[in-house]
Amino acid sequence: MKKITKERVQEILDRLTPVLEAHKCYMEISAVKDNKIFIYCGGEGAVCEDKCVDPVIKKELPGFEVVYL
Repeated sequence: MKKITKERVQEILDRLTPVLEAHKCYMEISAVKDNKIFIYCGGEGAVCEDKCVDPVIKKELPGFEVVYL
């Protein structure tokens, strides 16, 4: 499996910023370890990860799992 960096994941989240802001939420990368990406969700609409974030990460980083904190 290809190794990814926090910077690569941040690039994806940066592209999603307008959508996250529209839902009044934000996400911060806590860590990337093995095939897991740990992300903290905050704000009023911090439940949009299944609709907004997961599909994009799964498409761009196949084989990686997102763990929401």
